[in-house]
Amino acid sequence: MPSEYRLLIHNSFQYQIDEFLEKQQPSWDCVVKQLRKIIDSPEQLPMQNLPPQLSGKVFHVHVPGYHIPSRKGFRLIYIVLIHQKIVLPVYLSLVIKSQFNYDEVPWQEYAHEIYEDLHNANMEKFTEMTLISK
Repeated sequence: MPSEYRLLIHNSFQYQIDEFLEKQQPSWDCVVKQLRKIIDSPEQLPMQNLPPQLSGKVFHVHVPGYHIPSRKGFRLIYIVLIHQKIVLPVYLSLVIKSQFNYDEVPWQEYAHEIYEDLHNANMEKFTEMTLISK
């Protein structure tokens, strides 16, 4: 059964996908698997201490890696707009989560930009991603 949620990829996230594929290509299937899980059940525990505009809308998940221990992996941050049934990936780390530092990455700026572009209907900056079930 197809998900009710649409997965929209912002141009800024597409660059992250390209970089991830270049540096961590064996783990891409793990990213796709997590994206499938997100669009099937996007409402998780939201991240805390965010600006009001993003409060309750930003989430993060662990993405296991293909070639690294199971408790390690990457970090994926995304926005869920429940009423519009949209998931917007924001940031995909290139380092394992134990080395990931939220304060060293401008993920909140990315989240704000992506949210604003959608809010302002700058749809030319988005591509809908379709995830084919295996």
